[in-house]
Amino acid sequence: MENLTKEQIEQKKEHLEKLLQEANALKDELVAAGAWPLGDDDLDGVAGGSRRPR
Repeated sequence: MENLTKEQIEQKKEHLEKLLQEANALKDELVAAGAWPLGDDDLDGVAGGSRRPR
């Protein structure tokens, strides 16, 4: 396991918080566009399901 200094830990925490904010902003944009959450048909297609007729 990697040993981190207190400064490195704080930097990683700040980086993680920034990434979480960016992810939430992207999700909010998708929700506003009506593209989130994905529908069952979309999820089945991604997962290789066979609900859609071929």
